Amino acid sequence: MLRLTLAVLLIATPAHAADMAFFVKNLRSQAVAVELFSRDRKMSWPGGGQVFLIEPSSQKSVPISCNPGENICYGAWVNGNDAISAGVGPDNDQPCDTCCFICVEKTTETIDLVPPSALPGISPTRGEISSSTNLSQSPQNQSRPALQSPPPSCDAEFPRPGGRFASG
Repeated sequence: MLRLTLAVLLIATPAHAADMAFFVKNLRSQAVAVELFSRDRKMSWPGGGQVFLIEPSSQKSVPISCNPGENICYGAWVNGNDAISAGVGPDNDQPCDTCCFICVEKTTETIDLVPPSALPGISPTRGEISSSTNLSQSPQNQSRPALQSPPPSCDAEFPRPGGRFASG
């Protein structure tokens, strides 16, 4: 009976969320909007139709609460011009081999957003390279205002439509 009670308690116990962080460095001369997306559930950070705005040549630590083992990908784009994007892009719909991370409790992942000139020998139409990300012109994206919301899927934050600010 004790075993059965313990088994029921273990099954009924909710999963523990993991707290981790992303350290985003904007090495570009333009402000960059960043959003984090779960690949395992319909969740984004900061959420609520908001994004993080990271000013030129600055950095921001973005803490999140995620499910252990969850795949978290980033999308980044030049503020006001989402045709220049990195990672999974503003709509979480671009292919990316190097922009996703596994949620692990008490870890920090670093994202370096670099200008194309910082990556010698890399074509400006290529999106990713090793641990640094090249925000580059994406022919399949069309320009849109920076404050347009993507579908569900840093030194300053700015609102998306609705006027709410991201916290963190």
